[in-house]
Amino acid sequence: MALSRTKKGLIVVFVLISLLGTYMTYDNYTTAQNRIDKSEAVKGNVVDNGMDWDFNEVRKSEGLDYDVQITYNYTVGGEAYTNDYITPLSRDVTVESSDDAERYLEEYKTGSVIEVYYMPGDPSVSFLTKKTPEILESVMIVFSFLIAALVVPFIDLDE
Repeated sequence: MALSRTKKGLIVVFVLISLLGTYMTYDNYTTAQNRIDKSEAVKGNVVDNGMDWDFNEVRKSEGLDYDVQITYNYTVGGEAYTNDYITPLSRDVTVESSDDAERYLEEYKTGSVIEVYYMPGDPSVSFLTKKTPEILESVMIVFSFLIAALVVPFIDLDE
């Protein structure tokens, strides 16, 4: 079966998008893991916390997502820092229920003493949980582009 230029082009585009997505997923995961492995702990204080909500476009039937934000300060080597990263790569944590969001807010109450993980080489880089990024959604997106590349030869494109 001979492929038209259009089909070949679509296959190339889908494969390139898949490769880029794979690289970005791998890079995010390894960056987060590197920060977790090299971090050191210090005590800090929660300065502020809050929650926003938004309608989940992907899971429309399930309704809202809740984004939890936490601002904290800590001191390393006599220098004070303020940050709002919860995970090694994210300023907020998205949860699917208000109960889960309330649990985060309860755990990180304003004024409470918390464990802060920071990078010894750059103490301004810090986070609260040693959680690596969720990669399942990224992997699913990458695979959908690969599947699209495999399906293109069988689609009738009116040329």
